[in-house]
Amino acid sequence: MDKFKKLHLRIILINLTFSFLIISPQLIIEADFEHLILVLPFLLILLSFSILNRIIFYILAIYSSLINFIMFHLYIHWGNGSFSDVLEREEVVFLSPKNEMIEYLNCYISFQDYIFVILLLIILFYSFKYTKVIPFKKNKKYLLFTINIIIMLATRSYPPLNIAKKNLKNNLRFGEMSSIIRNRTKTKSSIKQVKYNKGLYDKIIYIQGESANKKHLSIYGYNKNTTPFLKKLKDNNKLYIFNAISPTNQTRYSIPIFFTDANVTNWKNGFIHSFSILEDFIFANYSTYWISNQGEIGYHDSYISTIAKESNNPIFLNSYKSDGLKIDEEVVKTVKNIELKIKSFIVLHLMGSHFEYTKRYPQNHVLIKNPKTIEEEYDNTIYYTDSIIEKVFHYFSKNNEKILLIYISDHGEVVNPKKQGHGFCYPPYKDEYEVPFVIYSSIKNKRIDRIYKYNQKNTINLENLNYIIKYISGISNRFEISNSNTVLGINPQNLFEYDKLMYYK
Repeated sequence: MDKFKKLHLRIILINLTFSFLIISPQLIIEADFEHLILVLPFLLILLSFSILNRIIFYILAIYSSLINFIMFHLYIHWGNGSFSDVLEREEVVFLSPKNEMIEYLNCYISFQDYIFVILLLIILFYSFKYTKVIPFKKNKKYLLFTINIIIMLATRSYPPLNIAKKNLKNNLRFGEMSSIIRNRTKTKSSIKQVKYNKGLYDKIIYIQGESANKKHLSIYGYNKNTTPFLKKLKDNNKLYIFNAISPTNQTRYSIPIFFTDANVTNWKNGFIHSFSILEDFIFANYSTYWISNQGEIGYHDSYISTIAKESNNPIFLNSYKSDGLKIDEEVVKTVKNIELKIKSFIVLHLMGSHFEYTKRYPQNHVLIKNPKTIEEEYDNTIYYTDSIIEKVFHYFSKNNEKILLIYISDHGEVVNPKKQGHGFCYPPYKDEYEVPFVIYSSIKNKRIDRIYKYNQKNTINLENLNYIIKYISGISNRFEISNSNTVLGINPQNLFEYDKLMYYK
């Protein structure tokens, strides 16, 4: 074999290593032959361009390196999943505010990631150094180029070639999200307004928690006193504690489900073809307020923001470009500075227990000083949220008004030294769905008693939370509660049976 053929063989072997062994770790580990079929066209394109055009090969090599890293990182940290699932999980990060992306990198970039990046750089360097264009006669070169174009056109709808297109659509232009929101805006103008009853309460305070796993709340039997205030209400028989699951493990899907007619099996149409609960209370002659300590993600484009702006008074304490999120004490200060109407429905959207946990609470208000484990850091976030609920409670109780206070989390959280977080695992874990759901009423309310009695025999799936709130507040007589076992994971296309999921161990 002459020198030229040896060099060509070396190039092919390098590229095979780079493109085949690295691009698909789960292919090697789990013998995912369906994945192999999807990767092969890309391998053929990459190899042929390496002998046809160095510039195009470099572009494809760098592009596939990025995909390699994403695939490897998500596989190592969050488990198996298809390319579309990778995109959905990746979108969760890219659609988050800058500070949340930084927190994600701080929490989840590990030693394995660094090793993998070094390996990729070595392979890229070696491949770039020795890749040379092989001389062909013009007719053969044109033939090879034509074959490449045909392969690319034939496989453009399949991964990994469609990843760039999907990223551009989903991450930069918000893709389907924008379309759904536009359709929702148009559709609502044709929906007939519903006449509601006079509400039972003067003030309805809905506290939207974040990433709270109910098994870390002492009112749910946890062995640390993480919720002293709620426990005090419970001991005085003034707190209803429900056994409930969130319908999804993603904030951007759970809150639209909580606030509209969207549900697990009819997410898109339910969201588009219904008013939010904020508008329902407006129709019932309540003034509505949304005070959020979460970052404002594309005010006109995100599902949550479009719901928030349906209130009479939307307030975001953190902008999309915010360099640092405020602690939840700012929500309490903000609501105290607002002149509320006699009849008011107030949403307080907290940062709660969202990672990075040590940034969610002030260091002078902790259950565990100098926490040494992830669990201790997380327990401090729950303890701090309990104090926020206490401050809100005392502020609204001082005027002897009829108040209804609801605390709920958008989803749960995996809390373990080996893994923390939500919305990335495939399949998901039960930990991501088990949420606190508690209600305080300053007046006797038989409607709450009815739901509580129902809950003794049935776990509540909070996909019908909007109906529950309207029913117990008295503006609606419609009694509708879901005990469905079906939940969403990562995106509305992935349905799971909650009982069949595992706890993370």
